[in-house]
Amino acid sequence: MKKVIAIVLALVMALSLAACGGNGNSNNSGEQSAEPVEISFCSINMPLRYTAIEAAAKEIEEKTNGQVKLNIIAGGVMGADKDLAEAVMLGSLGMTFAADAMIGQATGTIGWVGLPGYVSTRDEADKYYLSENSAIYKECDKELAAVGVVRLGVADAGFRTCQISNKKSCKTLAEVKGLKIRVADDTGYDLYEQIGFIPTNMSGAEVLTAMTQGTIDGVDNSTGAIAAMGVQDNMYDLIEINAVYGGASVIVNQDLWNKISADNQAIVKAAIKSALADYTT
Repeated sequence: MKKVIAIVLALVMALSLAACGGNGNSNNSGEQSAEPVEISFCSINMPLRYTAIEAAAKEIEEKTNGQVKLNIIAGGVMGADKDLAEAVMLGSLGMTFAADAMIGQATGTIGWVGLPGYVSTRDEADKYYLSENSAIYKECDKELAAVGVVRLGVADAGFRTCQISNKKSCKTLAEVKGLKIRVADDTGYDLYEQIGFIPTNMSGAEVLTAMTQGTIDGVDNSTGAIAAMGVQDNMYDLIEINAVYGGASVIVNQDLWNKISADNQAIVKAAIKSALADYTT
């Protein structure tokens, strides 16, 4: 009996040592077994956005040893910000860089970020909107996650301005009364109507033609976005209202994001945030 017990104990010890050895080798291997993940990226034709993303893409591929790659698609070929954000949510596009207000329209979330008045200075924007510790930042992340979208970082897109064409001076409220202004959403519509403009909803793709033909007298957007529309040469006057602040976020499809290892997710996030740090329009 003693001999049998000794044999059993020896077997138990041998199996225990083998198990420990196996676990040690697995934890220390450092090798990724997953296939490389390719993320398709597209945004509107806005050079500042592409400069930031191209820098991030290079860093991501290098630091993940090719495990994560960004496939960058030419700007504007997949529609406007709203179209691109919707495509990310549905999974037909991996990643985009879009205005938060348009992301809100596409996803049915964070629409409140386009409301006027809650941020009125750059310092307030840094503290209450762009900081990861702010309530606004955390709530945006939470709402987007609920619809299958991961926000990797947010950039300063500046305050929306009112830029006027046709050599019409706008120094007083009386001078803006009756001018036709393009707005991108209902929030802008109400704001400009109360100021005295005649607002009209219009997609960014239609603005240049409308400005050239005199269908509208001006356009509401950040200066960077207006430049991307190609209408800056038509502008004569600029009104800085500082009523509506705009962020622009880099978002990625949740299902695609989940295919990336935790270590590589950290690399991607860090690269995106670094690229966005100096971004401003």
